[in-house]
Amino acid sequence: MLDVNIIMNSSIEEVLAFKCCNLPNQNLEIHLRNTGDRPLSLSCFFVLKNDSESRRVDNFYPYGDLALPPGEITALYCNMDASEWARYRTISFFEKTGREYSFPTQEVTDPNP
Repeated sequence: MLDVNIIMNSSIEEVLAFKCCNLPNQNLEIHLRNTGDRPLSLSCFFVLKNDSESRRVDNFYPYGDLALPPGEITALYCNMDASEWARYRTISFFEKTGREYSFPTQEVTDPNP
């Protein structure tokens, strides 16, 4: 199983822009946790969906397929306009096997409510 924690307007944006990687505007932070008992191999994109449209996002850091052992957590960062984010209702991640894991986008943590 996969669990997700999404932080819109994350404070990590400043760290990635200055101290770490020179990656400005990375305001969306996503933590993925493997809560199962087998390794997960996730594709290097996620999909945002609402009732009438979907958007594939593959411009996140770090880029590449994700290997996630049981009990481990990984973090992804990307730029996302808050008004665009608000249009979507779910975020989906995909195992290499094709299995889809979907989560509501409205259950996000905003450090600046």
